[in-house]
Amino acid sequence: MQNQATKKRRLCLFAGYDKEQKIDDYVIYYIKELAQFSDVYYCADCEMSNEQLHKLSSITKGAFAYRHKEYDFGSWKYILNQIGWDKVSGYDEVLLVNDSCFGPLFPLKEVFAKMDSLALDVWSIAQNKFLMSFFVCIKASLFQHPRIKEFFQNIQSEDDKNLVIKKYERGFSQLLMALSPKIGGYLEKRDVKNYWQTQKKELSSVIRDKITWQEKFFIHIKGDRIRLYEDDILLLAQMRFPLVKKLAVMSGNLLSVKILISYLQDHSSYPTSLIENYQKRMHFHQPSCVDILAHRLKNFFKYFILETKYKKDVKIIRICKIPVYIKKLKLQ
Repeated sequence: MQNQATKKRRLCLFAGYDKEQKIDDYVIYYIKELAQFSDVYYCADCEMSNEQLHKLSSITKGAFAYRHKEYDFGSWKYILNQIGWDKVSGYDEVLLVNDSCFGPLFPLKEVFAKMDSLALDVWSIAQNKFLMSFFVCIKASLFQHPRIKEFFQNIQSEDDKNLVIKKYERGFSQLLMALSPKIGGYLEKRDVKNYWQTQKKELSSVIRDKITWQEKFFIHIKGDRIRLYEDDILLLAQMRFPLVKKLAVMSGNLLSVKILISYLQDHSSYPTSLIENYQKRMHFHQPSCVDILAHRLKNFFKYFILETKYKKDVKIIRICKIPVYIKKLKLQ
């Protein structure tokens, strides 16, 4: 399905999930754009009807649905088991992508043009300390390394989502960093810091034009690193970062979402109706200043009273910041 004009042959493994067992229009749009640069295989970690999977028939090489409870890595593993690991050798790169984002807000060709010019074995679309796993590109030759095959074979269902992040998302990032020094990100922490220092006034004027004077007290952009679930989504959009996290858009904690949608309508060709329609399907309502204040107070007390932290291979539970439970984890 990929455009023959692209120089590299890419295999895209796309992981999905929908609590209503539907393939939303924003997912179709995202995969259609990815299909211009790769051969896409889709797997949902939920049951889906053939009618739903048929929506992807013209833009994917294969679409599967299976409730395995292993999150994204389980879906990627399932696709690899279905098509066979030997299939990887027919490609130059492997993309690992999931449906946790709306996008691309800006053309993916900008991403691939930049990253193709760099001699990297692995890159993610965003990197702070670790590679962010919602969009990762790996050279096919490296992806076939025995340790990577072993990693995927050992994936199993976990009840604790924080452990999934620790064991698989960060664990996979650490494995890739151990296998190759040639690793980078399309957007990195230093890029955000540098841009914020030079473009702060410009972004402030954009925000000021789109909100009331009362609402500005509820917008706080930090600009110190890549923050995907905070008001910094406005900064990322101004930097032409092509994705915005679904959970950020669905947050009852951010006034910046309505500003983002307005900004995209002025500066992007992305159909913002895809975001708005998803919000309606999920019965989301734009929060007021009072809602946001109540939400933030609730979270403050929630995380102050009971907090779960992971440090290296140790799980720590704190009550009022006092450790009450410490357990060493066995990670692969």
